[in-house]
Amino acid sequence: FMTMRVEDWLRSIKTTDDVKKLLGLDTLSADAMKLSPNVKYYDQFLAGRVNNIVARANYVSRNAMTYDEYMSNSVKSWVKSGKSVDDVKKELGLDKLSGEALRNHINIKYYDKFLTLTKLKVE
Repeated sequence: FMTMRVEDWLRSIKTTDDVKKLLGLDTLSADAMKLSPNVKYYDQFLAGRVNNIVARANYVSRNAMTYDEYMSNSVKSWVKSGKSVDDVKKELGLDKLSGEALRNHINIKYYDKFLTLTKLKVE
């Protein structure tokens, strides 16, 4: 019976505080809570919440865009709109970098792509 209630709580999106109160654990000390027969249902609820969170975290919408896709689209729009090299460098957080720091920055590939596409547009 209680397992069914735990499942109902998970479906109804009860908070941990709500469930503690429903199980009569909200007024107990930590030591007393550990001895309560209801603590196992609270543990079941917490495990269910974690499983729900993991399941949602693993779900990626088919419409979700990756960072790489987003940045590639941004580069294309910058080229199309005629954005300056300096503006793109600033947009990508590369404007204050040089040498090794610039070459190893995560956004350098988008800067290179911008330069390549800009060059192709000019030719």
